[in-house]
Amino acid sequence: MSKFYSVTTFFSVIILAMVASCQTTEPDPIAALPTVAQVATVAPTPTAIETIPPTFTAEPISTELPTETPLPPTAEIPPTEESGNFNRGGESMPSLLPEETPLPTITASPSPTLEPAAQLEITQVPGLPPFETGPVTQQGGAGFGYTVRNNDRLDYVKIGFHDGPGGSARGITEWMTTLDAQGIPFFLKTADDAGSLYQAQQLAKASGVPHILVFRRSGGDFELPNYNDNPVDAAREHWQKHLDAFPPELDKSMVWIESANEVDQRRSEWMAEYSLEVAKLAVAGGHKYAAFGWSSGEPEYADWRAPKMEEFLRFAADHPNQVAVSLHEYSYTNRDLFYNYPFQVGRFQLLFLAADRMGIRRPTVLITEFGWEYVSLPDPNTAMDQMDRVMKLYAKYPEVKGAAIWYLGGGYSNIPTKASALFEPLTAHTTSVFYERPAYPPIDPAIFLDYWEKEGVEP
Repeated sequence: MSKFYSVTTFFSVIILAMVASCQTTEPDPIAALPTVAQVATVAPTPTAIETIPPTFTAEPISTELPTETPLPPTAEIPPTEESGNFNRGGESMPSLLPEETPLPTITASPSPTLEPAAQLEITQVPGLPPFETGPVTQQGGAGFGYTVRNNDRLDYVKIGFHDGPGGSARGITEWMTTLDAQGIPFFLKTADDAGSLYQAQQLAKASGVPHILVFRRSGGDFELPNYNDNPVDAAREHWQKHLDAFPPELDKSMVWIESANEVDQRRSEWMAEYSLEVAKLAVAGGHKYAAFGWSSGEPEYADWRAPKMEEFLRFAADHPNQVAVSLHEYSYTNRDLFYNYPFQVGRFQLLFLAADRMGIRRPTVLITEFGWEYVSLPDPNTAMDQMDRVMKLYAKYPEVKGAAIWYLGGGYSNIPTKASALFEPLTAHTTSVFYERPAYPPIDPAIFLDYWEKEGVEP
């Protein structure tokens, strides 16, 4: 029994050894990792950010538009019956129809000079200069704002704020000083309280940046002229009241005076005669005058083309740096700033269309109240998204000097708090974005098609 057990034990040991030798050894996971030296020898795939050198410096914004590279001449395609009279390589029309025989070229005498057409040529109507101050005085070189201002094909964000007593204007100083330091003009209107306006004025005097500043005295006899009086006499009396109440610390050569607010549309011609008289007094006295203060959605196209209004617009066109048209543009809804466009926001184009058709240079326009609802506006993200389209629209027209977001002053629910929340995002946008501006963009009458049909007016 013990011998058999010893033999059995011997063979069991041999079998266990053979099984153990056939098993695969588990790899050590730590030993399988590469060493630091091995990792260093593997070149990582560069990412988009890593390809930028650490000393990268952005090229400065060019103040000149890039010149187009001329295309090689295109072989002229002779007209055929299929191509008709318009297929000339997309460049020009032929002077002859296909079936006509070309006439010999006459070189003995120069071609006669044609008389200019009597019809108004919109592209020849002179536009206002984009800015009304002289050379820029900025120490330390040109910045973002100066580059934009010195390029007649670019324009900056023109939306600013409407301030007043009380309310909340927290952030207004940072907004003004940041834009001023970068050479970007801002638009600021105040009613009754000249504090922030004086600060803006002093910034402009020190930097030379042409900020657009507007002041209005509100309430009582300041609000509207006496409609029952002769418009010329009413103008003289009402204007003198505003001059007497003009804050002495404000510079009359830098600050526009708005003497009326949301006037009676039914008295458009009376107001035109009143405004012309005030404009003459303002120019004679070295002041800047913003006329009317029309409500959003007013006035009508026929009002702009009426005789007394035409007389005022011609005077305003002759004095673009001292006489302006004041407009209000509200959507009246927080859902869409372009609601009912262009009959509320964008309605200034009706004025420009009328001026173009009368052969008058487009007047200076100050949108002294701008926004959504009278006591509310959207959250900052929504507001900025909606304003981008308006910024592009206003930037197209150098005559539009700016728009003032309503309202930082007190007395209108919680709108001052909501308006002041726009300081930070609007500052960031204004200091980083500019818009292209055509040379003299025409107004397309088709955008007012519904209006023409409703009013029975020929577009």
